[in-house]
Amino acid sequence: MMEYNQDSQSDEAARQAASNAILEISQRIEPELEQVRKTFEETMKQIDNALAILRATIESTTDGILVTDENANVLRYNERYLQIWQIPPEVADGAQHQQLLNFCSMYLTDSRQFLAKAAEVYASWPRHSDDLLEFADGRVFDQYSKVQYVNGKSIGRVWSFRDVTARKRAEDAARESGERLCFMADAMPQKIFTARPDGTFDYFNQQWKDYSGLDTGQLGGWQWTRLIHPDDLDESTTRWRASLATGEPFQAECRFRRANGGYSWHLIRAQAKRDAKGNISMWVGSNTDIDALKRADEEKRELLERERTARNEAEQASQSKDEFLATLSHELRTPLNAILGWSQLISQGTMGEEEVRRGQEIIERNARAQNKLIGDLLEMSSIVSGQVKLDVQREDIAGIAEAAIESVAPAAEARGIHLRKTIDPGAGLVSGDHNRLQQVIWNLLTNAVKFTPKGGTVEIIVERIASHIDVTVKDSGMGINPEFLEYVFDRFRQADSSLRRTHGGLGLGLSIVKQLVGLHGGTVRAESSGEGRGASFIVSLPLAPVNTRRSEQLPAAGSPLAPDSGKIRLTGIKVLVIDDEADARDLIGEVLTQCEADVITAANAAEGVELLKTQRPDVIISDIGMPEGDGYHLIREVRHLAAAQGGKTPAIALTAFAHSRDRTDALVAGYHTHLSKPVESHELIAAIGSLTGWRRKPAPTL
Repeated sequence: MMEYNQDSQSDEAARQAASNAILEISQRIEPELEQVRKTFEETMKQIDNALAILRATIESTTDGILVTDENANVLRYNERYLQIWQIPPEVADGAQHQQLLNFCSMYLTDSRQFLAKAAEVYASWPRHSDDLLEFADGRVFDQYSKVQYVNGKSIGRVWSFRDVTARKRAEDAARESGERLCFMADAMPQKIFTARPDGTFDYFNQQWKDYSGLDTGQLGGWQWTRLIHPDDLDESTTRWRASLATGEPFQAECRFRRANGGYSWHLIRAQAKRDAKGNISMWVGSNTDIDALKRADEEKRELLERERTARNEAEQASQSKDEFLATLSHELRTPLNAILGWSQLISQGTMGEEEVRRGQEIIERNARAQNKLIGDLLEMSSIVSGQVKLDVQREDIAGIAEAAIESVAPAAEARGIHLRKTIDPGAGLVSGDHNRLQQVIWNLLTNAVKFTPKGGTVEIIVERIASHIDVTVKDSGMGINPEFLEYVFDRFRQADSSLRRTHGGLGLGLSIVKQLVGLHGGTVRAESSGEGRGASFIVSLPLAPVNTRRSEQLPAAGSPLAPDSGKIRLTGIKVLVIDDEADARDLIGEVLTQCEADVITAANAAEGVELLKTQRPDVIISDIGMPEGDGYHLIREVRHLAAAQGGKTPAIALTAFAHSRDRTDALVAGYHTHLSKPVESHELIAAIGSLTGWRRKPAPTL
């Protein structure tokens, strides 16, 4: 018992000690607990406020908000969500999202796709999803969902539904408007394009695509510049960049390449479109084909330029003629004045014998000078009217040059001018008129002597250059101004036509030279390094065809002709040869005789007609240019004869008149064949045989 009481007292003491300790601890932590309680209450109050703000924010937004967990349980929604889908609150509370989806799908145009996409979201649980919902009543909403995470763990998904009906309608309207604009742009004849503010092209109408053969992808950006002609590229792109920098309207004319590779001129224009703040939002431009206008303008400019040139040339020609007439009057009156003056002095009988002799010399000298002037005028008139007749023969140009040098040597010696010559005697032969060729060289030499000062040098060079013979006349005289060099051969043109000129003459000599050289099938040119540096005149004449025993030329009257030694025979054929030149008659006769023809000759037309009547030849060969009666007069007289008198006899016109007009005139007059001098001997024989019906016969072997 005693032990029990002692144990009870011990337990009570322990309990009292523990109670006191707890009381002491409680009294000690009471303030801390109160502080924790207050902090907790404050935190909860802040959380409630934050939740209230969040709820207010969710409710105030125009988007419909729905929050679900991972299992599609509905956690929260706002009033706007219920309004959008017309869901009663009692249906939404505690529902699953799938139930709401089924309820919502009845309002959509494509409910099956809507439910399938929602199921896919919960199945794959993507972080984001986005879709466009179209309601049956025409509304359009943008549906967006996003997964929410806490400490890296997904706690659910927030769905938002935003009404984009107005935007969608605006986009549709803009798209329709754009389509209408594109349709209108495609229907326009112009090439329309648009570009971004940085200048990269982003739209081309159908006209552009048809023209270039390229699509928008091949033209977009700056690739369109590849179509610009290389000559126009730099200027066009420079202007375009300047407009991009300043915002000023762009305009340029350039050539664009077509699909077939050709180019056409275009007028390209572009205008900047600005937004409400004045910033450039895009560029709109067009290309207009102006190729026809451009070419018309170019043709108009060319016509105007030609008209201006023609007017200037006409004015220059008129001025040249006026200057020529003034020069002509001066040149003719000057010697005439001396002739008349000295004639009057001599006729008075008061002059001494020496003075009379001196006066007669002056009269003769001036008369010769005037005769030379008149001769030049008549010569040029004949050349211009086409009345110059050439007696074409095979000529040794070296011998002609020697003769010309001898004729000008006295004048050169009198003026103290040195004559030098470099003449190749074997240079070759040319086909030409002896007198006219000598006139050409004489004119060039006298001209060189005339313009070379005392103590100067005149040189003539005759040499063969390939298939031509060149005759060069050089002088160390006053030279030719480069500006006048191209006019040096013109009629009525002189380097100095002023009243103070130091050299007389009409300025026709070089023009006559050019015309005569041209009639011989050659060319003449002038060269000079400038005034005071002398001048050179180079005449180039083609070599005469080389004669062989089988192919010989029959030149004009008076020239040699070697007989043909071919196998053609004219046995038994009688030929009447009519030519006023005895040498020509003899030579033709020799050629035909060697072909076994029977040849009779006549020196003029009258004699030929008589021989025709009495001898009755098989064929007539007649020259055209003959005195008393020419070849045309002869053949007309023959054709008036009866057939029994030879009126039907075949006739060949053999003449130096070689133009197509001369051939026509000969055939119209009554000749059967026209052959121009020089002619190949076998050609003449073939013509005779053709007219007389001969047959080729083998000749005996020589």
